[in-house]
Amino acid sequence: PGKLYFLRGDVAQLEQAFGDKLDDLVLAGDWGFLQDLLKAYRRRFEARAPFIDSLIDEKQDLATEDFYTLPAERQYLDTEAALDERWRTEIKLQKLNLTGTLPSDDEVRQRLHGYYDRRRREVEERSQDDLCTTFLRAFALSLDPHCQYQTQADLRQFMATTRLHLVGIGIRISQPYGLTTIMDLVPGGPAEKSGLLQAGDAILAVAEGGGEPVDVTELPISRVVDLITGPIGTEVRLTVRRRLGSKIVLRQAPVTRDDVKLKDQAATGRAIEVRVGQATGE
Repeated sequence: PGKLYFLRGDVAQLEQAFGDKLDDLVLAGDWGFLQDLLKAYRRRFEARAPFIDSLIDEKQDLATEDFYTLPAERQYLDTEAALDERWRTEIKLQKLNLTGTLPSDDEVRQRLHGYYDRRRREVEERSQDDLCTTFLRAFALSLDPHCQYQTQADLRQFMATTRLHLVGIGIRISQPYGLTTIMDLVPGGPAEKSGLLQAGDAILAVAEGGGEPVDVTELPISRVVDLITGPIGTEVRLTVRRRLGSKIVLRQAPVTRDDVKLKDQAATGRAIEVRVGQATGE
C-alpha cells in the first residue's frame, strides 16, 4: 500500500502475467499465483533491505524541511533513484516519530532495525492462509470502499463492537514501527480506573497475574492483544515505558480484566421538531 518496493515496470509485468486470469484461477480453486506474487515481492524486499539499513544508520538532519507524500496519494515510480528518495523521507519520518518516545538516537536506530528485521521474518514466514486473506481483502476493497472481507478473528472483534462491550482492560493500541503503544483508554474501563496507564505508554512486556513477563517488543499486534485479553476477573500485568519530560521511566501496571462498555462507540441521535416555514438557523 505504501508503494515502497515495486516499480511501475514490476506492476506492468505482474498485470501482464495475471491481470486477466485471476478470476478463472480463483474459480478453479488454483491459488498458486499467490506464491508467484509473493516471490516477486520477496525479491524486491530483499534487494531493498541493505539500502534501508544504511538509511537507518545514516545521521540525518531531522530539522530540515522535506516533502513527504502520503501513502494514499502515491503512484508507482519508474526508477530506483526515485524510490531511494521516497525511502529517505520514509525513514526520516519514522526517526522523527520515535525521537519523542525513545531517549537516544542509538535506541531509535535499534528500534527501526528491529522493526525491519521483524518485517523480513514476516515476509519469509507468510502462510498460504495469510496470502489468501490479504488477496481477498484487497479484492473486496476494489469492489467498493465499504466492502470488507473478514476472518473469524475479525468477525469476533466486529461482534464485540456491535454489542458495545468486551472483556479486557479497555485500551486501544497501535504498533508504530513495531513499538506497541497505547493510543487511548476506554472511558470507565479497568485501565482508566486503575490510574496506572495513559495514552502514549509503550508496552514492553505482558504477564499473566504473577507469572513471568513475556517480551512483546518483537510480537505482532494480534499476539499482543491475545496476551492482554483473558477471562473476566483475572489480572494482567503490563510493563510500560513512559516519557516524563526529559526522563524515561519504567512502570508496572497490574490491571484486572472486566467487562468493558464501549459507550463512546454507541450510535446517538436526537429528534428536532420543526414547524413548516419556521427558520431553524441550521
